[in-house]
Amino acid sequence: MRKELELIEKIEAYLQGRLSPAETQAFEEQMAGDPALQDEVELQRQLMTGIDRAGLREEVAKARKRYTLQQRLVKWGLGGLAAAAVTVGLLYYLSHADKLHSQHTYQDATLPDYNEAGKKKWADADKYLPAQSYLIDPDRDTVIETEKGIVLAIPAKAFLDEGDRPTKGQIQVVLKEALDPATIMTAGLSTRSDTQMLSTGGMFFLDARQGSQILHIDTTRPVTAQIPAAGDPSNMQLYKGKRMENGTINWVDPRPLEHSLTAVDIMTLDFYPPNYLDSLRTWGYDSKDRRFTDSLYFSFAGFYQRAVPQGEELPQGFYYAKTDSSYITGSCGIDPAKIRTIWSSKFQNTLLATREFEQRLHWLYISGRNDLLDLYIDHLDRNLSDIDSMVARKFDMDNGIFQAFARRHDGKVNNTSPQIRQLAAYYKMKTQVYTAAMTKAKNEYRSRQAALESLSNARAEQHMVDSFARVQQNYRQEFKVNFQAACRQLGYDTAIKPTPPATVVYTATITTTGWCNIDRAVTAATLNRTTVEYTDSTTNKKAVIRYLPMTVHITDWKSYDRLYVYLLPDQLSSFMRASGAEGAYAENLNELLRYRLVCIGYKGEQAWYYQQDKLAPVTYPDIRLSSISTEELTTRLALAGSMTQTMELQKENTFLQLDWQDQKRIRRNQQLDSLEFNTGSMLFHCWIHFGRPVSDTTSTEN
Repeated sequence: MRKELELIEKIEAYLQGRLSPAETQAFEEQMAGDPALQDEVELQRQLMTGIDRAGLREEVAKARKRYTLQQRLVKWGLGGLAAAAVTVGLLYYLSHADKLHSQHTYQDATLPDYNEAGKKKWADADKYLPAQSYLIDPDRDTVIETEKGIVLAIPAKAFLDEGDRPTKGQIQVVLKEALDPATIMTAGLSTRSDTQMLSTGGMFFLDARQGSQILHIDTTRPVTAQIPAAGDPSNMQLYKGKRMENGTINWVDPRPLEHSLTAVDIMTLDFYPPNYLDSLRTWGYDSKDRRFTDSLYFSFAGFYQRAVPQGEELPQGFYYAKTDSSYITGSCGIDPAKIRTIWSSKFQNTLLATREFEQRLHWLYISGRNDLLDLYIDHLDRNLSDIDSMVARKFDMDNGIFQAFARRHDGKVNNTSPQIRQLAAYYKMKTQVYTAAMTKAKNEYRSRQAALESLSNARAEQHMVDSFARVQQNYRQEFKVNFQAACRQLGYDTAIKPTPPATVVYTATITTTGWCNIDRAVTAATLNRTTVEYTDSTTNKKAVIRYLPMTVHITDWKSYDRLYVYLLPDQLSSFMRASGAEGAYAENLNELLRYRLVCIGYKGEQAWYYQQDKLAPVTYPDIRLSSISTEELTTRLALAGSMTQTMELQKENTFLQLDWQDQKRIRRNQQLDSLEFNTGSMLFHCWIHFGRPVSDTTSTEN
């Protein structure tokens, strides 16, 4: 496509004289040996003659290909003129001949001997209006624009000779036009249909000759005329001109004027529900991210239906059908699977790829009726206004919007592809495929999340058990250290075994001497991690178990997603995790033990590390962590303490990393649940009534 656009730009530059002399010579040499390029240049020359004034060159540059005439009109947007063609009525005259006659040709106001019907009969308007004559190749699709802006789209082989054979060789196409009141009056044209006066937006005359031969139009290859005028086209009528003996023209046989539709690139249309993008912007999401907006909206494929147990009261106005699972399905909005199907290249150059259908889709969303949307897909070969009438008969808004659409007489896109009728079957099949695929994806996601949740819960439960065991083990070991120290200070045998601490204990602060025992004093000191002085009544000796405060302040703590501070006592088999927040962590150190400080921080997946040996009971005001790789972190932790300590510490770090991922997943799912609920409430009429769907075939996850 890009090469074709570049070629178009080069041809245009050549025709406008914007190439340098060298470039011009090279291009002409290329053209001399390339008949296809010659055709392209000639076609572009013709188009530029008529389309420049219509301001459509930019659209040509964007979309041009070697299409049929109808496809060119679709791409170049010429059909847009039809909607503004006539205020109330269009006066039109076009006929054809049955015989061959010798005659003169058209020249300004000079007329041939015989008119287009082969008769020696002309009206005053024929004589007074100057002829605009164009020589065209009948084997080529041709676009002509008149002086007043009428655009004629003439298909190849549209004109036939007296034997109903396509003409060969150059032919003359003649137009006479009267689009404004002054010209109409000057030409002596009337605006009367029998006895009825018409309000007109213009009239024109068309004829075609090859030498002396009168040509007529092949009815299977009609000429498309698009007439510029302002106003509402709803009441537009097409009249046939009949010459009268007094030189006037009587306008007869009125019929509604069909407005051909102009297809655009379907992916540039907005097929989202009303307020969908605005709501996403309000909620803080990027509404310009097409991948996100598509994936979110289409994730509701099949979700417009909610399985309801039989017997439950159902809201009025929805459509229901029994399913194999003995559930009833309630429809409460346009199924996104249907939109996903039609919003694709398969439906390019159909009536769905038009601004007119985009307007109707807005109201179809408001109706919430999938069956009404289906009418447009099932009748792609019909006029849009015909389908509007069908919709209006089945359902119409309070404002009668579909009746108003029908009165516009919007026609169809000129698409004669034999596949047009097959698209309805494709639509039904693909909708089912998208629904099944999205339901399968949701179920798989839900199952995967359930499995992850189960694994996460099991991991957290095991970590809780391990942590409790670690704390208990540290307590017993530290209690033993404290007990032996107290025995030494009191003059007792250090080999005396203390009474094992009870599983359920009470704590007491010892402030005076008196009757007590060593076990109770040491238990209180170890549990409370506070200094205890104990005087034995038998030996009158004093034992002191001393705990002194230590504080760590981590610089730039706000920059970390998470921080962990550990103490590794030399006589304990596991680590201690210091408590704290906002970069400040504290612990009371046992003077009988030596500690090593280990700090681990994370910014996303990146680890940061700090280690302090021979920790003292002081304040460390400026701890700065350094970035470290995962491999380096594993190595440092392996060397940080004893074998059991490092194993426990690595196990703790692994759990915290996995738990962080679990928490991220949980938060993400909560956000998706909230987004889904808000979006569903906006998209589907019955969402709030029903709440979350209960069917096993649907899920709240995206």
